[in-house]
Amino acid sequence: MHHTILIVESQAVVALDYARVISAQGFETRIAASGEEAIEAVRRDERIDLIVMDIDLGPGIDGSETARRVHVIRYVPVVFVSAHVTRDAVSRAESVARYGYVPKSAGPHVLLSTIRMAYDLAEQSNRYSDAIVRAIPDLVFRFDREGTFLSNPSGSPERLYAPPELFLGRRARDVMPGTIGHVLEERIAAALESGNVQFHEYTLEEENDVRHYESRIVPFDLDSVLAIVRDVTEWRRAVARVESLLEEQRMLMRESQHRVKNDMFLVKSLLALQAQQTVSGEARDVLEDSAHRIDVMRRIYEMLHLSPPGSEIAMRPFLCGLVEDIRAAGSLFPVVVDCSVDETALPSSVAVPIGIIVNELLVNALKHAFADPHDARIEVLLEQRSADGVIYAEVRDNGIGITAPGTDDGPGFGMVMVEALANQVGGSLAFRNDGGTIVSVVVPTAWYTNGKLSTV
Repeated sequence: MHHTILIVESQAVVALDYARVISAQGFETRIAASGEEAIEAVRRDERIDLIVMDIDLGPGIDGSETARRVHVIRYVPVVFVSAHVTRDAVSRAESVARYGYVPKSAGPHVLLSTIRMAYDLAEQSNRYSDAIVRAIPDLVFRFDREGTFLSNPSGSPERLYAPPELFLGRRARDVMPGTIGHVLEERIAAALESGNVQFHEYTLEEENDVRHYESRIVPFDLDSVLAIVRDVTEWRRAVARVESLLEEQRMLMRESQHRVKNDMFLVKSLLALQAQQTVSGEARDVLEDSAHRIDVMRRIYEMLHLSPPGSEIAMRPFLCGLVEDIRAAGSLFPVVVDCSVDETALPSSVAVPIGIIVNELLVNALKHAFADPHDARIEVLLEQRSADGVIYAEVRDNGIGITAPGTDDGPGFGMVMVEALANQVGGSLAFRNDGGTIVSVVVPTAWYTNGKLSTV
């Protein structure tokens, strides 16, 4: 393989001697007297594939800075030579990528051996890079600043839009159909200007098939880029199939939820109709209460259905909406019902039991709390008391008051359910009379934040 070596040396006699020794081994040589000349030589002559350079180049930039600037243009292996083997000189050489460091006093044999070793290492590195490129399922192109193909594409040639020989030396706009080549050239210019990765997605019609591609364009050196192109057709088709299946699943879920709500409404209606036909007052009350509870569960179910999966339930619209529905349908005379709920949001595993508790207590108050409808008032309260680490819920009325549950004929079914639900969320239930009945539920926030409750 033919090699061209650039000798960068500020002392003309030394540079000529290096050129004589190196040329005698079959290498072509070029000479630059300064770092600035070396940079221009690399920019002008792409045949230069190795640099032998002194660390100290006199006035102007030194060898290490020259190497850094050269590598911005394109990567060329560097072998440093120096008359100084000081710590400073070695440190400067080590600050950039290099393939060797040779003291000038070592003689021509060591220099030539280092040059050969540098070429061997560079060749191994290139073989390694080529193997990686061949192993990946992508196509790799190199373009210059104008969008001209600088090399035949690496990768899977069977995936090319056109035969490989049609690419080399031609601009993207002359090879790719439609506006694809023009857009690609714009991305190339943007990558070189910004130094950042640019993305380009496009579609090609190939033999009665439509293929989708994604390309990533990255700066390779100062005047060229690499474009890594991947065929994403099968991936997009798989995504489309998954989306179709998900949409089908969502449709089935919506249908199922719609049927559940209809079935709950049907059961509620049947119970209400049966209650109207029942002669026994006690049986009628049981049927009406059951119908109302099912209707409450239907409303809760609908609210849960409208909430995103796994999300917490905002308690103000949840409870106050529930309270308004119950107030409108649950009393034979006007009752003022105040709903005071803060911005607390709770997991459904806590929100639903609290909603059912409030429902039972509110319905009970509407039915039994007031002997005189004058100035009848019920207050529903829920707040998070962070200082105490609890959720506090309360239903109070200004009615006739209540005896302790169970002191007469034992607690009714509704009160049994309230106590069971309070225990379910780790809460405590309390009754007291103070200008009417006050029933409170206290739920420790640690009970559900520690993961003891599962989502309903």
